[in-house]
Amino acid sequence: MGLSASQLLGIPSPHLLAFLRHAAQHSPYYSQFEWARNLLVGLPIRLNDIPITKKSDVQNSPELFRSKFDPPAAGAVVEKHTSGSTGHALQIFKSQMHFAINAMENERLLKAWHLEANTPQLFYCQPNDANPMGTVKAHQLKNGNVVHELHTRSADDIKRLLLKTRATLLAARPSQVSAILDGTEDFSFLKIIKTTTEAVTDHLRSQISALPSCQVVDLYGAVETGLIAVSCPTCGKYHLAEHNIIIEVLRDDDTPAAAGELGRVVATVFNNSAMPLIRYDLGDMVHYSLVSPCQPGKMSFDKIFGRERMMFRLPSGERILPALDPAAILELGIKRFKLVQISDTCIEFQYMGFDPDLRLEHDIVQQLIAREISPEFLVSLRAVNDFPLAPSGKYLMHERLIA
Repeated sequence: MGLSASQLLGIPSPHLLAFLRHAAQHSPYYSQFEWARNLLVGLPIRLNDIPITKKSDVQNSPELFRSKFDPPAAGAVVEKHTSGSTGHALQIFKSQMHFAINAMENERLLKAWHLEANTPQLFYCQPNDANPMGTVKAHQLKNGNVVHELHTRSADDIKRLLLKTRATLLAARPSQVSAILDGTEDFSFLKIIKTTTEAVTDHLRSQISALPSCQVVDLYGAVETGLIAVSCPTCGKYHLAEHNIIIEVLRDDDTPAAAGELGRVVATVFNNSAMPLIRYDLGDMVHYSLVSPCQPGKMSFDKIFGRERMMFRLPSGERILPALDPAAILELGIKRFKLVQISDTCIEFQYMGFDPDLRLEHDIVQQLIAREISPEFLVSLRAVNDFPLAPSGKYLMHERLIA
């Protein structure tokens, strides 16, 4: 059951109220709050009466968020962990009901893409004990189409199998796809690129747009919440998994951000009784809209910028989005790059050229940063041979190292 904006801001729907009562009674963390005591004695509450749950609270005391009682109807409970991309992997418990509803939302939001029509398909998978690096598994869908699953962390491994199978659908992380498309090989056979886990950059969208008839379908979610949104082939916006989640987009002072204004994602997943997370601050930044030809009046994300630590801060305290024009980067002969804010006023520009011996002129890059990001930043240059991934396997194109 979807929840309207009026329900979100006012008295919760019966379905959400039942979930909040469960948390108020059985969550060691939420049961300590006044809103929980009021709810259990029959007093009305609003969703925004509930304080925001910080990620650090869950990191520091995950046991406080594990429910003391699991309703039999919710099914068995599974333990999972986040990737640890924020520096600390979270222990998360999920019910079978949550998985089932999440799967239904995946199917609903992906239906318009007709992914099953593509063959062959190639899916990147993380290696594990049962499937070590380099393991390839193939199976057929009900319609006879072939799916290859490659267990690897290497974009080169994915590229080799992609060229061998000539898969028309590739599912991988954005940084892996970008590394694959950096080369000179012909990937004109690709029709769909399915991405998840990392934010899709303007550079990657530019790379994909160079392919003659290829689209990108991007899935946005988190281990804690499950699926949050999927990009739409009709309008290009991200439609929310509203049967599984309530999303708020808030400013730094926790007031609602306006449409088109940068805000952070706060999520309430109302179908996971095993570990309720209410008004949970994901730390991701987005722009949203209420105008969409597909679902007018409903919230859709225009753009997802990723973690807050990918935002840079000016000396004044203002946050900015560190984005560079892909055409300007290519013109300089840069294959891949990364921007790292190392102080209030200094950005390190790490780069790797198509020519391994490329050495950029400082003044040219300084002018580019001043024009595209801010003239308040000084730039230092560092040529690199590779961009190591984080322990989680993720790649951050922009990273702020200061508090």
